[in-house]
Amino acid sequence: METVLDIRGVCRRFGDRAAVTDATLALAAGRSLCLVGRNGAGKSTLLALAAGVLTPDSGAVLVCGRPVAHDPEARRPLGYMTDTPQVYEALTGRENLTFFGRLCGASDLAARVAAMLDQVGLSARADEPAGDYSAGMRRRLDLARVCLGRPRLLLLDEPAVSLDGDGRDALARIVAEVRREGGGVLLTAHQADDAAGLADQCLTIEAGRLADDAVATSDDPARRSGGHA
Repeated sequence: METVLDIRGVCRRFGDRAAVTDATLALAAGRSLCLVGRNGAGKSTLLALAAGVLTPDSGAVLVCGRPVAHDPEARRPLGYMTDTPQVYEALTGRENLTFFGRLCGASDLAARVAAMLDQVGLSARADEPAGDYSAGMRRRLDLARVCLGRPRLLLLDEPAVSLDGDGRDALARIVAEVRREGGGVLLTAHQADDAAGLADQCLTIEAGRLADDAVATSDDPARRSGGHA
């Protein structure tokens, strides 16, 4: 089975503080893994390293077999959502997705934008400024944004934050679709229960170090086997 994300012995420091230490994991196509940890545990830093936004001090990160450090083309197959929505509040939802869709080279753009707005439940509000959206709606719009290019690897930093029930359902549908189409999903959460319905395994991170074993999420007891996804 193809590995969509391969993190090999990655370390990253900020001054005297070790943010991530000797992190190693592999994410196979069709799988979803959640990094679970408290604030400051290293979740967001590891996700940023996986996205190529940060460069490791040592070790390597490969997406679909290509090192992402200093290579924008290697990052093209991934979609990365931070914990703060990256949308323009002065633009409508539709205008936001059209703008970002052009940047990522999404094909059949108008249809893709309409489909993503529908998938995240924003079709009825698509032509209103994003600044008029609730926090949860902006989160949903950001989720649609990172999926415009049909990513092979989806990186989601605490994606369930600010989402209501409908928003969480939309998130679950998108995660399932990425996996069904042969992609992989790496997300973060404060606790394993937050990953129910989103990830088939959770991996604890504490003080920048990953636990040795992944565990199944509460809704997937059949996968209580050790090892990374």
